[in-house]
Amino acid sequence: MITNILNSIIFPIELLLASYICAVRINKRSYWGLRMVLSFFFACLFMAAVNRLIPGNMLIKGSIAFLSTTLLSGLLLFWIYNITLKDSMYCCMIGYAMQHFASCFYILMSVILSGNAPAGLWINRNNLLLYLIVYIISYGSLYLLFTKDLPKDGEYIINFSNSAEAFILVIPIALVLSLIEKAINSDPRQILICQVYEMIACALVLWVQYWQKKVVNLEVEMTVQERIFSERRRQFEQSISNIDVINHKCHDLKYQIQALKSEELSVNKKMAIDEITNAVNFYDDSFQTDNEILNTALMEKSMVCRRYHISFSAIVDGKKLGFMNPMDLYVMLGNALDNAIEAVRKIKEEEKRVISMRVYAKEDLIILQIENTCLEETSVPEDGNLSTTKSDKNYHGYGIGSIRKIVEKYNGSLSLRKNDNMFILTAVFAR
Repeated sequence: MITNILNSIIFPIELLLASYICAVRINKRSYWGLRMVLSFFFACLFMAAVNRLIPGNMLIKGSIAFLSTTLLSGLLLFWIYNITLKDSMYCCMIGYAMQHFASCFYILMSVILSGNAPAGLWINRNNLLLYLIVYIISYGSLYLLFTKDLPKDGEYIINFSNSAEAFILVIPIALVLSLIEKAINSDPRQILICQVYEMIACALVLWVQYWQKKVVNLEVEMTVQERIFSERRRQFEQSISNIDVINHKCHDLKYQIQALKSEELSVNKKMAIDEITNAVNFYDDSFQTDNEILNTALMEKSMVCRRYHISFSAIVDGKKLGFMNPMDLYVMLGNALDNAIEAVRKIKEEEKRVISMRVYAKEDLIILQIENTCLEETSVPEDGNLSTTKSDKNYHGYGIGSIRKIVEKYNGSLSLRKNDNMFILTAVFAR
């Protein structure tokens, strides 16, 4: 009786531990550490009660115990982590695939080393070291290979089909193959074959989830890229219209100001007119690059910089970027300058808010370079997708990705680097 109870509580402990490893990067609820400790206690108590109270043979009791413990584990994950119930059950199924792989690996090694599967108490003095080695290797390797990157920004990005597929793939492995094991438990060779098959099946489940995550990420990225491009198109059309109106108004205002200056005015009125003149000159003479798209983008971003007291300068040969589609050019510059403005406007000292842009030719290359002050400690990952401080996490990391996609469309290369207190974005194209 004691042996049965002890064996029965090992499974929920292994399952919860595997699930918690899968959920390491998931957002946690308050007092999550205490909740985790209590969850082990609740699961062990529940499993001991199931083993004690449910009548029937070991196969029926084991099936009921498996299903009920899996459901309980999903509910406990929901209690500990700040995720939906659907996500917690998904995490539990992924955890079970890890646990079952480790369990089969343990049986496999026991048969290889001793000629028999573990009998009596699942963990005892003789096999404790083997148990620890097998489970640490299994959990650690499966986490690093498959489950580490399943969450994104503290949550799972999955749909119902992902969860359903996890259930459909995992549960038959546990139930059907358990029946086979019960029927052949006296033949070590058949046990070996069965364990190897189960390990392959569990690894396949995890591999499928890993690649589904990649597919979902790609779909999300494509959706966001399309949304960004669509919003940039609307912004571009609106900017063209707004700047055209501004140019006409500035042209008219210059003549009206000249007429006012010819009259006798008080000192205060002259100062007011001088301020208006400076503003009109800013809008009227800011950028003339021989490229209307560049003119529009630079005028729009210079107005934003003016609002945030950012020093913005541009030395641009607009003809050098004439090979690019107007929308591609506008989206690329818009995203690059928006990133620079976002970083610079957080600097408290206004004199350090600096953005500069250059477009020039060097030998057979056309180079676009945007530099901005960056006082924060910023690392540039290999994929070049920087983290963001924007509140809209739906666009997280996709600005740089959009720029890179456009640059590569024209067979160019994009590099990001931090040099002292300057962040430098460089796009290089062949002529």
